Amino acid sequence: MGEKKTDQKENWDFKVPENNKERIQEKVRSRSAAPSRKVKTLDPMTGNKDLSEAKKKLQTPGKKLSIENSDGARKKRTTRSQLAQKYDFQDKIEKLIYTNPIERIVAGVIDIIYLGVLGYSSQFLIPMAKKEYMKFLVENGINQMLAPETLHQYLWMAIASLCFLALYFLPTMLLGKSIGKAMKGYRIGDSKEGNSISRGTLFVREFVLRPLSLISVIGLGLMFTNKKNQTLHDKLLGTSVYSD
Repeated sequence: MGEKKTDQKENWDFKVPENNKERIQEKVRSRSAAPSRKVKTLDPMTGNKDLSEAKKKLQTPGKKLSIENSDGARKKRTTRSQLAQKYDFQDKIEKLIYTNPIERIVAGVIDIIYLGVLGYSSQFLIPMAKKEYMKFLVENGINQMLAPETLHQYLWMAIASLCFLALYFLPTMLLGKSIGKAMKGYRIGDSKEGNSISRGTLFVREFVLRPLSLISVIGLGLMFTNKKNQTLHDKLLGTSVYSD
C-alpha cells in the first residue's frame, strides 16, 4: 500500500505578518533607548605599544592586582595587625589624662617641703658627726682642727647631701618620679604616647632643668598655655605629667 504524497509549495515571501510588526517595532525602540556601550579603541600610533604592555602584564607571574589612587600612586594594603595597632594607639592616647596645673604646683610644693624637712632634720646629726670627727683626729694624732663654725657648715652640707641622695635622689630615679608626684599619684612620660622615659632623661629633667624652670616665672606660667600642661623643662625634653 503506497503512501500518498502531497506536494507543498514552499513559501518564499519575506513580508512580515501584520500581527508581528508591533512586537518588532517595540524591540527596536528598546534597543535604541538603551545606553550604548563604549568600546575602547586603540590609537593607531600607539596601538602596538599598548598591546605589548598589556601582554607583559598578563604574562607577569605572581603579580597581584592593586588599587591605585587618582594620581596613579599605588595604595598600600593595611593588614589586620596594622589596624589593631592603630586602634590600640588611639585608645591609649584617649585614655591619657594630663594633670591639672594647680595639682602639679601642689606636687612641687610637697617636694620643696620634703627637701626642707630633710635639710632641717640633718642638723640633729651634726653633734654625732662632731664626736666621730674628734675621735678620728685623736686616733690618728692630728692636732690641727677646723674652726667650729667652718666644721659645723661642712658637716651640715655633708649630712644634707647624704640625706638628699638616699631619701630623694635614689627614690626618684627608682620610681621614675619625684616624691611629690608619687604621693599625688602622678607619673612622667613622653608627650607623644605617654611611655616611660629613660633614666638619663629623668635625671636631666628633675635635677638640671626643673630647678631652673622653677626659678624662672616663664617655666611655671607655660603650664597654663598648652593643652598638655607642659612646663619649660617638659617642652625642652618632650615629656608630660599624667595621672595614673
